[in-house]
Amino acid sequence: MEGVGLVSVEGHPLLVRTLSGEFPTTYLLTLFSSEKFAKEQSDCSIILSESDTKKIGWRKKFEFILVGWFSKETNDDLVCRLLSYAEDVLMMFMGQEDLESLDQASKRDLRLCYPILDSLLTSVDDIPPFIVVEYPIKPINSISNLDNHLNQWAEEIETPYAAIIDGNVLVQATPDFEESLAHEEINLIIQIVKLSSSAAVLEIPVYMPRSFPNAAHRLIIARLFDEVTAIGLCGVNPPLSKVFLNPPFVAFNDQLRSRRTTPRELLHSSLLGFIVQDIPAKKSAFYIHPRKMSVMEDEMNKVEISQSLLNIYQKSKLAAYSPHSEYYAVRKEFKAYVLKEDGRHMVFLFAPEVPIFALKEIAQQSANQLVNIRL
Repeated sequence: MEGVGLVSVEGHPLLVRTLSGEFPTTYLLTLFSSEKFAKEQSDCSIILSESDTKKIGWRKKFEFILVGWFSKETNDDLVCRLLSYAEDVLMMFMGQEDLESLDQASKRDLRLCYPILDSLLTSVDDIPPFIVVEYPIKPINSISNLDNHLNQWAEEIETPYAAIIDGNVLVQATPDFEESLAHEEINLIIQIVKLSSSAAVLEIPVYMPRSFPNAAHRLIIARLFDEVTAIGLCGVNPPLSKVFLNPPFVAFNDQLRSRRTTPRELLHSSLLGFIVQDIPAKKSAFYIHPRKMSVMEDEMNKVEISQSLLNIYQKSKLAAYSPHSEYYAVRKEFKAYVLKEDGRHMVFLFAPEVPIFALKEIAQQSANQLVNIRL
């Protein structure tokens, strides 16, 4: 998404955020007017439009219209998904009651949404993985008894909604956190945590846009180390000082650190990375592992592997294949294998020296290993 704007039904611009440069409000009002004209003249609502270089998306909500503009290469599903996330961000920080009565005086409050909205503004090649794969990204390695200790900590901070997050990975969550919250809400919580300050403990007031849009909660974030945090959606209790004085999961720090290293026997040595989307279970996996060609150089770095995986995944998602299909792709830098079966969509990226005839067998072995670890 290259930019997003918010206009009241009276035609007052309330918010404009762009990826680069200025976006004159006159352009935004022109886009707003085209939607309003279509509604008044033909009793229809514009959802998407396309020019030689851009795609434009509209979403009407309460008393405002959300307008987003995108590169023409962005597929329609991602356009709608990004606009939906932008709407959820507004709801998450404003709440439904305030969002229903937006006016010129709301501009100051809307600034709370800027950091998360800005994180959705990227080029078509850098769309955040959680947008593309849809469901929360789960870890490959699990930690025994972590669920019990997380449930115990949740009781201590008086909430059923608690989780442990490492970067963009949902390491562990309480049953209510995963089952009661929409996956879009979980993804946004992870994004908020990822963009939050490095303070040892902090709290951020939020609403859950789909689960409880009128009930404010305190998102308590306790940083364990690096990007690993324990979070809880709490009410008025506990006081932040209680969390600060009793740091959680100290005994698990070593296990949480070692979890990042995938056992060699788990995945094939030629595997550069994979994406798994499990639709029935509503979870995803996103794994990257550059291979060394020499002491000084990677064949493909993490960014290149990530972009290649996401690109192939998006293309295979749009391809008109049956729900059960498999095929391979060959590039100079890698070989890829796409496997769709039983509601699971998997993309594996391999080193270029892997023979084509071996791709299917290695991909199937990797898929079976992921099933065995419940991924």
